[in-house]
Amino acid sequence: MNKNDHNLKKQNNIFIVLVIFFVAIALLINSIYLIKRNDSITPNNANLILTSLQTGTNGAMKVQISNVTENDTFDPGFTIDPSQTILIMNISITNLTQETQNLVPDTQLYVRTDQGDYSTLHASMFVTNPLPATALKPGYTESGQVSFNVSKQASRPLVYIDTGWNNYAPIVYDVLH
Repeated sequence: MNKNDHNLKKQNNIFIVLVIFFVAIALLINSIYLIKRNDSITPNNANLILTSLQTGTNGAMKVQISNVTENDTFDPGFTIDPSQTILIMNISITNLTQETQNLVPDTQLYVRTDQGDYSTLHASMFVTNPLPATALKPGYTESGQVSFNVSKQASRPLVYIDTGWNNYAPIVYDVLH
């Protein structure tokens, strides 16, 4: 083997190592992109239903729901029918628009069930930090708890965050799954 053949073989080995390195980097970047994309799902249509483990965005707001509980303990101040339970959850809403938006939980948050039931917010003494109504500035986040009374028979209560900001579709959560 002459010196030129040895140098050519050495260059080929370096080239192969570089190709493998760049392919590995491309796979790593693509994997990170896919993981990040799945962490923040953007519902562009009204048929997308998120779980409480996901962050929802729709161009006008970002929503996170956590600590979802069911509570059928007697509430002397805000009684409910014995066939119902109270869904309590933490919610965080961020204004992604360029304008101050009105956040009015009483009219913009509600629950629908597969049985056709519709529930608006229901006051409860078990809600210790309620989500306030506010004028939410661009980029700001408001957090708090909300509660709804729903039928104990409801297997899939869907929470709608329907602010109407910039005419975007509501963000919908299946909070029990």
